[in-house]
Amino acid sequence: MQYCKYYIILCFALFFCKASFSQSAPADMTGLWTGLMYNDTTEMNYRYEIAISEKNGKLIGFSQTFFIIDGKEYYGVKKLKITIDGNKIITQDSKHLDNNYPATIKVPKGVYVINVLNFEQKNDVMMLSGMFETNRTRQYAPATGYVHIERKIDFKKSPLVNQLEKMGLAGELSFVPAEKPSEVIVAK
Repeated sequence: MQYCKYYIILCFALFFCKASFSQSAPADMTGLWTGLMYNDTTEMNYRYEIAISEKNGKLIGFSQTFFIIDGKEYYGVKKLKITIDGNKIITQDSKHLDNNYPATIKVPKGVYVINVLNFEQKNDVMMLSGMFETNRTRQYAPATGYVHIERKIDFKKSPLVNQLEKMGLAGELSFVPAEKPSEVIVAK
C-alpha cells in the first residue's frame, strides 16, 4: 500500500513536470513555413512549404510540395484545413489547386495528406515537425513520412507565395500586406 502511494505521487510529479515544460503553439501561427518532407516509401526528401493564414477567426492554409522527376522539378499546390490542439498543429489537404506535373502523371483522386506537427521554439526559431500520412484509396496504399518546417520572416522569395500571387490567391494570406493601388496624377 505504501508503494502505491509513492507511485501515485511520482505519476503526478511527472505529469506536472511534463506540463510545465511542454510548449503550446503561439497565438499567431500565421506566416510562411519552409523545410522538408521525407517520404518513407521513396526514401527521398522533398522541398515543402506551408502558408498559414487567418480568415474570419479560423486558420486556413496552402501547401506546395516539390518533386524531382527525371532531373526536372515539379510542384503541386493544395489548400489546407488547419486545427490547433495544444502544441499540435494538424493540417489536412482539402483541395488540389495547381501543379506543373508532366502529362504522363495524373493527380491521384481522393488522396489527401494529413500532417500532425508539434510546435517547438528554440531561441528565435519556430519549428513544426512530425509525421504525415496519406489516406488509403482503392488504388493507393497509404504513404507515411516526416515533415520538418521552420517559420520564415522573409516570404517574398517563397515559391508558394509567388505561385499564389500568380493564381490570384495571395489576398487570402493574412500575413502578406495588401498592395496599395498606385496613385494616378492628373494634370490640370
